Amino acid sequence: MPSWSGVCPSCLPRNELRGYGEYDDLASRRSSACTRPYGRAVLKPDRTDVTLLQALVREPRLTVSELAERAGCARNTAQARLDRLHAAGVLGDNERGVALRPLGFSVSAVVVVQIEHHALDQVIAALEQNANVIEVEETVGAGDLLVRVAARDTDDLQRVVHSLLGTSGVERTQTSVVLKARVPYRVTPLLQELPVDR
Repeated sequence: MPSWSGVCPSCLPRNELRGYGEYDDLASRRSSACTRPYGRAVLKPDRTDVTLLQALVREPRLTVSELAERAGCARNTAQARLDRLHAAGVLGDNERGVALRPLGFSVSAVVVVQIEHHALDQVIAALEQNANVIEVEETVGAGDLLVRVAARDTDDLQRVVHSLLGTSGVERTQTSVVLKARVPYRVTPLLQELPVDR
């Protein structure tokens, strides 16, 4: 059976973060409740879990019965494993599988955003309302947030970037336009190397 361990640094109490350089800053501005997937405990999968995940990566539209057959387990077992993987944040929503370029969003960019530290929650809430923002990650380093955006063309991208700059709490941005994805998002190599509980 799978087991759990580990806690994300941003979920530690504030006093646990003090004295660790850049984490001092993180402690002073993080949200009071961490809802990000990496704020959860770590799931150590067994072979059945990994087989189910590999099957879903190869064929996302498989039914539970088909997944159970691939994993060599009962349908109810496969359903229970999938439910637990969803609850653990391993299996998220299906939005990452939607390609935006064929829908006319031919320009994508990564925007490093520096914010006023007290305004983190306010900025995040505003970015969630911006339809062109497809992902936001909190970072430690040159910027505070890494924002991925999609636009129809360069004029549309300029509008999107200006909308980010106009967000209350945002101090400055730095934009890098994505030319081509050389290594698309993938998880199979890591799944193949996972140590599994038999």
